[in-house]
Amino acid sequence: MAQLRGEVRELGKALGRVITQLEGVTTFDTVELLRGLAKGSRAGDTAAAGKLATAVAGLAPTEAFNQ
Repeated sequence: MAQLRGEVRELGKALGRVITQLEGVTTFDTVELLRGLAKGSRAGDTAAAGKLATAVAGLAPTEAFNQ
């Protein structure tokens, strides 16, 4: 299980590098923010759920499409 977890972590890092290279640091930061809030929301954090809804609602259509 530890090996799988490590491989998933490495794939996540690789994806982060690709997003940064193709779309820039701002997009990467937005993706990470939304990912963290979604994770918190799934864990039952109601504040994270509200922040996630606000963050998604605040995205411009072009930002939402690119994210």
